[in-house]
Amino acid sequence: MRLVGQLHAKDAFIFHNFLLHEGIENLSERSSEEGLVSIWIQNEDDFEKAESFFGEFQSHTTDPKFQVDAPLPKPAEPSDSYPDTKEELPPNMEKAPSKKLQFHPITKFMIALCCFIFLFNLYQVSTSKENTAAVKLFRMSKMETSMLYDYPIGFQKALKSLDNMGINYSGKVGEKEKQALDVLEKAPYWRGLYEVAITYPDDKSALEQPLFEKIMQGEIWRVYTPALLHGGFLHILFNMLWLFLLGKQVEERVGAVRYIFMMILFAIVSSTCQYLMSGFLFMGYSGVIAGLAGFIWMRQKIAPWEGYPLQKGTIIFLVIFILAMLALQIVSFILIRFKIADFPISIANAAHISGALIGVLCARIPIFSREVT
Repeated sequence: MRLVGQLHAKDAFIFHNFLLHEGIENLSERSSEEGLVSIWIQNEDDFEKAESFFGEFQSHTTDPKFQVDAPLPKPAEPSDSYPDTKEELPPNMEKAPSKKLQFHPITKFMIALCCFIFLFNLYQVSTSKENTAAVKLFRMSKMETSMLYDYPIGFQKALKSLDNMGINYSGKVGEKEKQALDVLEKAPYWRGLYEVAITYPDDKSALEQPLFEKIMQGEIWRVYTPALLHGGFLHILFNMLWLFLLGKQVEERVGAVRYIFMMILFAIVSSTCQYLMSGFLFMGYSGVIAGLAGFIWMRQKIAPWEGYPLQKGTIIFLVIFILAMLALQIVSFILIRFKIADFPISIANAAHISGALIGVLCARIPIFSREVT
């Protein structure tokens, strides 16, 4: 692999496509110099021809012959032909970027971790000998109650009240079950701005409840851990498939450290926004998924040479899905707010939207550009 030259981003993309149109395989990589992109020629036999084209392109950048519509290829792997030594390379040769690890260890570790937590949570619930409201009604294991964004005192007291009522949780709705639902409905704890919007001004108590109770007690991990929890098989399957598809693309381009930082940031921002909107009863990795999708979409627009292979149709599908869920939530809100029908919906729209927005924002920060080693 030989370096034919460096160009500014827009010109590099044009020249990159022109070379592909001419049958010359090449790799574009952002250089250490701000705003410049290095063009690497894959095959030695193509170098002289590419070098000639490069000189002509520098002299006549706007020549129509260079304006071609070539498809963006899958990022080529840097060559291993040259050993990792400090010896001076031949003229017109520069050390190509080192081959990146294609194993995607961070993405696979996160998938394994979420699956383990999901299965262990199921095991704790299924083997629990406690006939409590937390276990039987909400299917909460001890691990889950310690990983949710919060576990408010008011909610805990409500659960203890249900336990004292002697309900057998058989699924039948009798007098005791109706009383139990009333206890939960009136329990004093933060239920989110959504609940405030539904009940205000008839009931102002929802706005007066304490926030971040467990976090204020020092349980800082809760700002992140809700992302690791999942409520059902389809929930975790959907999220882990998207994580595998999107996560490995980002991991191999930004490197492990920045990738981990991004996922933690996406989880914290999306979980916090969801908590403020709906209270603490939420879980799932979808906020991070939305963040990764927003990040890739923006990098494709501002740095197409980085070669993110996510298809436009996939982005459209995710956007339609998020907007459809949001529309459903709006319909639910209108029906309940104006007492037309009781149509409650539990969808983490705040996590999806805030995750996507923070992903787009990160994509515009130069530190998250494609890693060159």
